[in-house]
Amino acid sequence: AHRGGLVHDIGKITAAEEGGHHDVTGERILLDKGCPALARIARSHMLSNILDAEHAPKTLEEKIVYLADKLIDNGQLVSVSERLSGLKHRYNTPDDRMDQVAVAIDALESELCKTAGFGRDELLPKLRQMFDAVG
Repeated sequence: AHRGGLVHDIGKITAAEEGGHHDVTGERILLDKGCPALARIARSHMLSNILDAEHAPKTLEEKIVYLADKLIDNGQLVSVSERLSGLKHRYNTPDDRMDQVAVAIDALESELCKTAGFGRDELLPKLRQMFDAVG
């Protein structure tokens, strides 16, 4: 998950130059380098992929990176709802599609918090505390 978090956006520059999607480009780059698990993380982290059975995050690592990507905006820790609001406006995503994504992310967040042994309401405070201790 750590390495996947570091490289999940590896395809952004190339995709921008080629006019493609950075998740697909990142997947290709990482597969070419012999890193299939990291390639899968890069491919599954895109917002709407959570609704796509083929490309949704499946492993624990994929799920962690997917959620972590939805908690950071401009280098700052934010709530999922804040992040989704920004993404909705940036990409002009229809309300019904964003509502479906939000429901799926809520379920994912609940699953990961349960796995970690705490409630969803504790996630952001715990992350903030961790970042404050490190930073």
